[in-house]
Amino acid sequence: FSHLRLQFRGGSQAALATPATCGRYSAAADVTSWASDVPVHLDAPMTIDQGCESRTFAPSLAAGTTNPAAGAAAPFMFTLTRADRTQYLSRITATLPPGLLAQIASAPQCPEAQANAGTCRLGTEIGSVAVQSGPGAQPLALKGRVYLTGPHGGAPFGLSIVVPTAGQAGPFDLGNVVVRAGINVDRTDAHATVVSEPVPSIIQGIPLRLRQIALTIDRPGFMINPTSCAPTRIRGDFTSLEGATQSAQTAFQPLGCGDLNVKQKLAISFTGRATTDGTHPGIAATVSAPKETTNLKRVVVKLPLSVALDPDNAEALCTTQQRVALRCPKNTIVGSATVRSILPDPLKGPVYFVKGERKSPSGRIISTLPKLWIPLTADGVTIDVNASSDVDDLNRLVTTFDALPDAPFSRFDLNINGGKHGIIVVSGKPGTCDRDKTVDAQLTGQNGRVVETPVKAKIEGCRLKVSKSKATSKAVTLRLSGLGAGRLSVSGRGVASAHRTIVSATEASIVGRLTTSARRSLQRHGRLKMTLRVQFKPRSGRTSSLRKTITVRR
Repeated sequence: FSHLRLQFRGGSQAALATPATCGRYSAAADVTSWASDVPVHLDAPMTIDQGCESRTFAPSLAAGTTNPAAGAAAPFMFTLTRADRTQYLSRITATLPPGLLAQIASAPQCPEAQANAGTCRLGTEIGSVAVQSGPGAQPLALKGRVYLTGPHGGAPFGLSIVVPTAGQAGPFDLGNVVVRAGINVDRTDAHATVVSEPVPSIIQGIPLRLRQIALTIDRPGFMINPTSCAPTRIRGDFTSLEGATQSAQTAFQPLGCGDLNVKQKLAISFTGRATTDGTHPGIAATVSAPKETTNLKRVVVKLPLSVALDPDNAEALCTTQQRVALRCPKNTIVGSATVRSILPDPLKGPVYFVKGERKSPSGRIISTLPKLWIPLTADGVTIDVNASSDVDDLNRLVTTFDALPDAPFSRFDLNINGGKHGIIVVSGKPGTCDRDKTVDAQLTGQNGRVVETPVKAKIEGCRLKVSKSKATSKAVTLRLSGLGAGRLSVSGRGVASAHRTIVSATEASIVGRLTTSARRSLQRHGRLKMTLRVQFKPRSGRTSSLRKTITVRR
């Protein structure tokens, strides 16, 4: 033949697309004849000189949950769209507002090797992805899956986003297109940030030219809304292949926060059998939280007047500079804490005693009561919990946990050490056993609800004591203090032995019924003098007992 013309159709369904920038390009061909095996190389210059204006980079973002109810589990959607003939996408960073979290513990994690290969098993799937790729009015639509992974790229958790091309891209099978991302958790307010690795721009010589990425996380119960209805934003930060950066935001605000109540319960104990003036008891405090409740934003605890803060007894104080550098010395540890949350493992950490300071209006540094810093860590995540100390108008020690993250937990355990370097001291006589044991607590939810709750503190080491007694012709009732978890019993001549299991109370009553012979004697003589033996056997420690003489009158 003397002439060959090969022409591909143009338009939105064209197989080829022009280069993204204007300039002079070369098309090349190698032609081999039947007469010679040596090919002839041909070059044909091609000039792109239309639409040469600088390409912009302005992706749009739509994101949010399908159910805006506060505290509810709801699918989460994140859709990024790039207009045609704009700069190609390279990296994506998504920043979620505080409280919009994933219940990581509810899903298995895909191993790293499988995550990189795009072969995660079905059980680790948490959602789907829909992709549009190519120029023109009708880009190619592809679908894939999203899997939860363990640590990736320095982040504690990650994503494996897998888009198979077989059967979706006409005759082409480019295998699985895998994009990895790391999930970071902020240590101050626990908000999540998802950072992707570079999005592929060309595979096996075929440019992808991604136009839209729509991510849906819809594993049942996985994503949960905040319990604060304050208006926030979901933010996306994007980088193009040419290095341009752009940000986009979309408004996000849950609804119905007022329907959530503050249902958390506080229990507090003074431990270590340090009950007299000048001794240093420990503190064991527990906050338990049921489901369908607002997360806590603030907790204020006012201890009874029988105890006070003794900062001079601490081994050392962490300086402000050490706290800022996150390097408090070990000898400033005064306790420990554990939190059961939405992570697979409990968050655990030491309690540091930190020097208290504030600035005066003139800028002068003024010393205040020391503070607490609790860095809680689990599964590569660290959350900082801070508390300040003060004294109220009644001279009670007030501890305030402020700016707590909008994150659910089922149980929070705080233990402050007592003993040699204990920071809590029994103040005044007659000690803690015979004085008011009321702890006044104020719990504030993320939705603004406030609950005032008085709690009776439990005190270890108090002497078993009869605080009140009552006798009738049928039974004797004793009210006892100095208890705890254990078994209480009463016996004696003239009463039937009685037993009672105490789960946690420091005070309890027990009833001993008069025997038949005792009731007859009472009828004959009009009065009956009895000596009762009371015994308390705690779950741990020594058994204590006492004798109480009571006169019963007809």
